[in-house]
Amino acid sequence: MLSRTRVPVADARTPLLRHLARRRQRQPDYTLASDGVHIHGFAHGFLARALLEKMGLGPSRPAVAVEPGVNFSVAPPIPFDPAWQGEWGGEETIRRVWTTAKVVFSDAVDVIYRIRESGKPIATVHGSVLRTGFDLSQVSAWSGNRRAPSVLTAVVGRQRLLRDAWLFRTGHERPGMPTGKPIRSALREVSEISARIAVEIVGPELGIERA
Repeated sequence: MLSRTRVPVADARTPLLRHLARRRQRQPDYTLASDGVHIHGFAHGFLARALLEKMGLGPSRPAVAVEPGVNFSVAPPIPFDPAWQGEWGGEETIRRVWTTAKVVFSDAVDVIYRIRESGKPIATVHGSVLRTGFDLSQVSAWSGNRRAPSVLTAVVGRQRLLRDAWLFRTGHERPGMPTGKPIRSALREVSEISARIAVEIVGPELGIERA
């Protein structure tokens, strides 16, 4: 592909094979595709990471620049499926490098700052930490941590809705698949889901001030 086209190519196969080789050293029957064809949800993380990195969007999310007296918003951490924890938790470290939500105040002085959400205090942080970046995903009171699973559920639901609708539209004969909705009806529902996702991503306004 690289020799025949100028289209950018993201290599997900190499990290997939590297992961398989490592895991099979201690678990010879380990697989990322139980039917030998369709990789499961965890394995799709390799594809997503390869694409994001090729587009210059990873692995670290840029911190949101903040300053006292100016309201701001922070998107929730990239949704993390709890079922992946056993896989990603150690050698792949996806949770540490992807699921963050940092804010940075480069001019912070060495005093304590208070972060508020919808006017309510949710965290205090020292200026020295703010200068390098403070990770809101570590603050249990921040609503972004509760919104992230909702985003994941909505995105998966939207994906399945479109998949089933288009398979139904094309008259597929694949056994065991649910009957999809008419495509126009599905697209209207997708629009509503996308609007809800956008609201969850923006979330309530945040503010920062000296404590």
